[in-house]
Amino acid sequence: AASTPVTINMTNLSHAVRLAEQEYEVGNSSGHVFRFGVASEGLPPGGGCIEQAGDAEDFHSFMTSLISLA
Repeated sequence: AASTPVTINMTNLSHAVRLAEQEYEVGNSSGHVFRFGVASEGLPPGGGCIEQAGDAEDFHSFMTSLISLA
């Protein structure tokens, strides 16, 4: 990323929500908001496919836990 890194943790988390089946929005108290998705397969710009079903499942489980705390 070309921008300055932004920290999001339990002391500055303003919200964490699930937008769709594989999409989320997370924000912090300084107003930074991030929307992103995690799929079971990744399609890199150079072509091909990256299988990441196990990683995606772990991430969705983590986000479910985070959302319950927000």
